[in-house]
Amino acid sequence: MTAHDDYLGLGSRFESGPSELLVQTGFSTETAQARYLHYWLGVADLAHILALRDADAVPEPASRRLLAALLGLLGQEAGQAGYDPRHGDAYNSREHLLRDQLGDDAGWLSLGRTRREAGRVSYYLAARAELLALHAAVGAFCDTARRLALAHAGSWWADLTYWQPAQVSSFGHYLLSFGHEASRHLDRIRQAWARCALVPVAVGGVAGTTVPLSREATLRRLGLEGPATTSRDAMWSVDGLIDIMHAARQAVLTVSRLAEDFLLFASTPFGYVRLHDSHCRASVYLPQKRNPYALTVVRGGYAVVAGRSDGVAAAMGTGSAQTDNWIYSYGETLATLGLARQLVQLMAEVLGKATFDTARMAALALDGFTEAADLAERLVTEEHIDYRTAHSRVARLAAEAERRGGTRLADGTDPRTLVLARTGEGSAAPAVVRASARRLRILLARHRAWRRGAQARADTAIDQLVGQARAASAVQPAPHITPIPEAFP
Repeated sequence: MTAHDDYLGLGSRFESGPSELLVQTGFSTETAQARYLHYWLGVADLAHILALRDADAVPEPASRRLLAALLGLLGQEAGQAGYDPRHGDAYNSREHLLRDQLGDDAGWLSLGRTRREAGRVSYYLAARAELLALHAAVGAFCDTARRLALAHAGSWWADLTYWQPAQVSSFGHYLLSFGHEASRHLDRIRQAWARCALVPVAVGGVAGTTVPLSREATLRRLGLEGPATTSRDAMWSVDGLIDIMHAARQAVLTVSRLAEDFLLFASTPFGYVRLHDSHCRASVYLPQKRNPYALTVVRGGYAVVAGRSDGVAAAMGTGSAQTDNWIYSYGETLATLGLARQLVQLMAEVLGKATFDTARMAALALDGFTEAADLAERLVTEEHIDYRTAHSRVARLAAEAERRGGTRLADGTDPRTLVLARTGEGSAAPAVVRASARRLRILLARHRAWRRGAQARADTAIDQLVGQARAASAVQPAPHITPIPEAFP
């Protein structure tokens, strides 16, 4: 199969169009990314035409027709727009669509800008939208963990290391640790979001353009405040891709580790956690089973995110200014952000709807000699011996009790008394857990306020950009809605 007669370069630089295999592999991959980039390519195109108008670099009639056509594309879903890999990548498909409508007027869109610039700008805008959505999902997970930690600040259990009973603690202390860990991902996501403001606008090929385009005005229209480095850095640096994937991977890693724990805690030997029916599925053959399916979705999802993250990092291992850094990365990174968001949301829902057998936890809290460290510390205080000596004495007591079939060092020990005696910063005492949860609540409120402000500013900038484009094109106003991130695979 040959490409259409207007395939870029055919008849000038090339004597033939692309091969069928090249269309099926390269161009199909890039065109499929229109699913993520279509809307944002429209935003980038509108900003570029307005910049050309500011510079008096495009004829007024042509700019009006272009803006009207671009506004029409902006109002369509990607699947309605007619992207076709036979024309090349998504940008080439858009150019073909515009040439069908406008003829040579469509050619002004490439003045002072490569398709790479359009692609990068649209990609970073899409990534910022997805990062804000991931930020919201992680914040919600943190708050769920925080609220449950408060509810279980006085629920006693045996905390585990190596999945072996270690020390009597509070279950709220355990849950809050995941809230605090996840809260640090909010900073990582925010940093990746800020990095995505470094976009290449008004950069020409790689070293600039003679067209007097205003970088500052274009950034303002896009709602960005990116730093000014070099056009080559903005166009070809890959650290932003790594930052995005790292933020997504870290966010999912935390909920995956919780899911792994819950798979153990929901098993019959433990019986600490019972998942809601909506997060389980039945066995086809074994009638009694309540398989904790949601937990395996989260754990398996982390493996997918980690694999994609490694794949993107591997694709960066070339010389600079290479297209293979980007051919697959647009879709891989944006799909991963969407998947990460869904996995975090799912685990937050699982956590919020699960029930916990606190009576069973408390009944088993001392099994496995979990009062041993407390006893050793008491020997240090009462007998004025060093801790290593006390450690050895208690270890021998545990070994002797185990030979007799025992699981505790002494009968009648109250788990509550052990936990309440530990009042140091970060300890499991209920008052300390509650104070830590209050600090987390304040932190989450600050992140929420930042996110809402960032989203509002982004929405306002796009609304104003679309309004300017409508006014300049004389297109009648119509409702404009920024797309909500979809459920990505």
